[in-house]
Amino acid sequence: MRKLKICGKSEIAPDIQRFGVKDGPDHEQRVCFDPEYNINPRDCLVFSYGITNWGFEDDFDTFGCLVYALDPLLPQEKQHLAPNTHFLDLGLAAFEGRNMIEVDGKAVFFSVTRLENLLQDLKLGSSRVDYIKLDVRGAEESFLQDVLLTSPRILRHVKQFSIIIPHTGPTEDDYNPLNLKDESPSREPPVNTHYATMWTYLQLLHCNGFKLLHATPLGVSAHKVVFGRIPQEKDRIELEEWAITPI
Repeated sequence: MRKLKICGKSEIAPDIQRFGVKDGPDHEQRVCFDPEYNINPRDCLVFSYGITNWGFEDDFDTFGCLVYALDPLLPQEKQHLAPNTHFLDLGLAAFEGRNMIEVDGKAVFFSVTRLENLLQDLKLGSSRVDYIKLDVRGAEESFLQDVLLTSPRILRHVKQFSIIIPHTGPTEDDYNPLNLKDESPSREPPVNTHYATMWTYLQLLHCNGFKLLHATPLGVSAHKVVFGRIPQEKDRIELEEWAITPI
C-alpha cells in the first residue's frame, strides 16, 4: 500500500513537531514546520480553545508566539498565564452569545463568540493566524460551520489548525431523534446528520485549499487531525481590505 507523505520530506515527517506533550497523548498537538508555512519565532499568532495542562500554550509561548487561550469552563484556580499568553473566558462557535452544555446532569451556560468577531475585537484583523487548536469535543461542527459558510475569508488566513473528527456512524438512535422504537419495515435507512455534515465540511476544507498534515487516532471513536493551507499573496491583499472594512 502506498504511504501518503503529508508533511516533511519523508514518511517519518521530520518537520512535524509535538507541542503540549505534558497535556498527555490525547491532547498534545502536531505542528508542521515545513518552510512554506513560515512559522517564525517571536512573530507568530496562536489560538487555543480547550486547555488541559497548559502544555500546548506554554510550548508556543516559549517558542515566542502571541498566544490566546480560550476556555469558558476552566476553574479560576487553574488559570495560568505565561509572558506572551492571554486567557479569555470564551468559547468559539458559529454565533455570538450564550451556549449551554450539560455537566454532571446540570446545565452550564457560557459565553461564545465567532472567530471573525474575536479577531476584530483583539485588533488582529490584519494578522495571519499561524495555528488554531480546537480541543473541545462537540465544538468542531459549529466552528467549521462559521469559518466555512459564514466567513470563509477568515479561514483562508489560517495556516494550520487541529480539530477532532469523531467517527460517528449510523446507530439505532439515528432512526428517530427522540429514540422512539418504530419497527415499521417502511422506515427510511438511518442517516446520521452529524456524520454527514462533518463529511461535507471536510470536502469544503479541500475546496478552500487545505490539506491533511497529520492524523492521530483517539481510540476507536475519533481522530485528531491537523489541516494546513499555504498562504497566498492574494490572501494578504484580501485580508488587508477586510481589516479596514467597517462591520
